[in-house]
Amino acid sequence: MGDCWYHDFSTGENGKAVDYLVKYLNYKPIDAILALTDENYIPSDNSKLLAGEGRRKRIEESEEERKDSGFPEAVEGKSPQMFAYLCNRGIPADVIKNLIKIGALYQSKDFNNIVFINRKMGFAEIRGTCTYRNSKYCRTIKNQEDGFWYFAIGKPEKAYICEGAIDAISLYLLLREKGNENNAAYISIAGADNQDPIDTIKKKIPVIIATDNDKAGNNCRKRNADCPTIVPLHKDWNEDLLALQEVVE
Repeated sequence: MGDCWYHDFSTGENGKAVDYLVKYLNYKPIDAILALTDENYIPSDNSKLLAGEGRRKRIEESEEERKDSGFPEAVEGKSPQMFAYLCNRGIPADVIKNLIKIGALYQSKDFNNIVFINRKMGFAEIRGTCTYRNSKYCRTIKNQEDGFWYFAIGKPEKAYICEGAIDAISLYLLLREKGNENNAAYISIAGADNQDPIDTIKKKIPVIIATDNDKAGNNCRKRNADCPTIVPLHKDWNEDLLALQEVVE
């Protein structure tokens, strides 16, 4: 309704965007306000000037985005930030290349974000690659309420429903270690509370709920009691993947 706010699905906590930056990302209040008016903002002596110029530039870029399909424009050539970020999350380069090949992801031209895209469903999950102050920028473009992101291995006979694209890829890699990854679709619904895509997918293929090991994930499993479930040992599948890789190393 015109406000910027956050909701923590694992705890049920709500708050303003400024509160989130101050409480969780250790921003000073003035830095938080300036950062929210310009996503390129870096605290400095001339921070107000940077914020103003950056905001004008972003408005112009947003107008260009709206002229297109609403999805960020892809970078030309190599995507070093995307590869570095995903490899750091335990995802091998060959898997990233395959997902690029099938058109499931790319690095955006502006801001170098990772765009996990499903053009057919008018859906994109966007993740930032910047590690400044441990910021985890993410947003979703949904041109239809039941939109989702996915990739498939073989001829899908079942679908694993995950909360995020990186978790879906991580689950695939964990199952690949056991030789159980084939004939399945790996899906991100971009948040455990998004029931519409689950209902749509259920009509097409058997569903396995694979949401996070937290309150929101548990609520999703309860809402879909008609489906089998699997639960990560840690908070999510990417944490499980990184833990496994540490043991192997």
